[in-house]
Amino acid sequence: YYGNSLTIYSTDDYIVNPAVSQSAAEAFRSTVITVNNLGHSYNFYGTDPTTVSALNTAIVTFFTTDLAEEN
Repeated sequence: YYGNSLTIYSTDDYIVNPAVSQSAAEAFRSTVITVNNLGHSYNFYGTDPTTVSALNTAIVTFFTTDLAEEN
């Protein structure tokens, strides 16, 4: 795959080692978003409003900028 991609992971993920996520991101040349202290959770955003806002902004930017450039 050679298109734009986005990799999001927590720096303290205890299921998928962050080094594995980083390697995948490098292999796909992904835009990377890292978060701290959220482990491996389906509730990835947590409850911290700053984290929620930062992730939402980064994801929207990826979709509106990075993916738009691909087309």
